Amino acid sequence: MGSMKRLALLFSCSAALMCAADLAGVHTVYVLKMGKGLDQYLASRLAAEHVFQIVTDPKLADTVLTDQVGEALQLQLEEISPTPEPPKAAPEKKKEEAPAAGEKEGAIDDLKRKLDELQSQLAELSKKS
Repeated sequence: MGSMKRLALLFSCSAALMCAADLAGVHTVYVLKMGKGLDQYLASRLAAEHVFQIVTDPKLADTVLTDQVGEALQLQLEEISPTPEPPKAAPEKKKEEAPAAGEKEGAIDDLKRKLDELQSQLAELSKKS
């Protein structure tokens, strides 16, 4: 009789959670192994009632159904879907040393020359149109 009470409690808690959770997007369910064949019973009942599609690959499931909580559940979920490693930080680029005064003037002259070239090309294109 004790197992029937536990089963009734499990179903009532599950029903309460299902009512509270947003299950509109859940179509496929993976049922984790449970004691005394409860996983097989739930999977067959859910499939027979056409409540959810039961899948055997947890990566294809929208959600997971289990009777466990705590660290044991976390370990099983980590096996199913490992937490991705954070991206490695890119190596820092060395700051370029400030150019000397003569180099700055040369760079400015180069920029002025390129600007003049672009302006002349723009003027030629305007004449053609």
